[in-house]
Amino acid sequence: MCGRIDLHTTPLRLAAIFRARLGASIADTWQPSWNVAPSREVIAITDLSSEAAKSPATARSPTSTCPTTTHATTEAFALGHSQPGQHEPGRILVTFRWGLVPPWAADPAIGSRMINARAETVATKASFRSAFSTRRCLILADGFYEWSSPSHAGARVAKTPFYFRRTDGSPLALAGLWESWVGSPRERAKGGRSDSRHPDGRPDSPVPHAALRTCTIITTCANPDVAPVHHRMPVLIEQSDIDRWLLPSPLSRDTAESLLEPTARGVLTGYEVDPAVNDPAHDDESVVRPFLNTDHE
Repeated sequence: MCGRIDLHTTPLRLAAIFRARLGASIADTWQPSWNVAPSREVIAITDLSSEAAKSPATARSPTSTCPTTTHATTEAFALGHSQPGQHEPGRILVTFRWGLVPPWAADPAIGSRMINARAETVATKASFRSAFSTRRCLILADGFYEWSSPSHAGARVAKTPFYFRRTDGSPLALAGLWESWVGSPRERAKGGRSDSRHPDGRPDSPVPHAALRTCTIITTCANPDVAPVHHRMPVLIEQSDIDRWLLPSPLSRDTAESLLEPTARGVLTGYEVDPAVNDPAHDDESVVRPFLNTDHE
């Protein structure tokens, strides 16, 4: 699974790297976090036209072999990518709450159980299949955490946290899905919630009564970089595949399989970090530094 991420790169730099434009107010409200837990806001890239594709999901499950302003302007010029006309059409940075709430949910608390979707069943599971068809996104992170589970018969052993990042140092684009929850059936019968906004924050939203925008991260089998620590890992989308992933239409089976497979060996670098990261309240750059565990010696 993927239950904790790190995102400290600024939204403006992310917009430059991924050639996207900033959604309303993101640059003003964002704060770096080295220990982002579920239920927190995350930054994602989505396609503005995705909400217009309302056709029922038709994709089949892929097969699997797994059992503030002045500073922002200065940075924009320094990066050379965030000037008008230089973003890809339709790509926009938005925020979602981590933990997907399906449109049919009676209670948004269900999101706490929907932080991940398995690549093997994402196209067919009721909670995810509609979003997988037309509401795919990229959840951005500088790295993610996994916990190893040493097995010692007859003894309880604390899990050991590890941090994984791209070997080349660039941010990760994690495959994700998003949904807009407009309230319980009772609330919808009354006309929905009143704070309607599109995922980019605009009040002139084509999404009626979109009060809560949530997301989930898709996981797959661990690649050789992650497998010694955990058997699952988030799906990584490479720059060359971003447009195919964000296109708001159903994926063919072959395309889905190619996009959802584990990333190649060597793309990720991982190392043990301080157990302080177990508590989301410990949120500073110290939690991503390599940790010397003297208990192993």
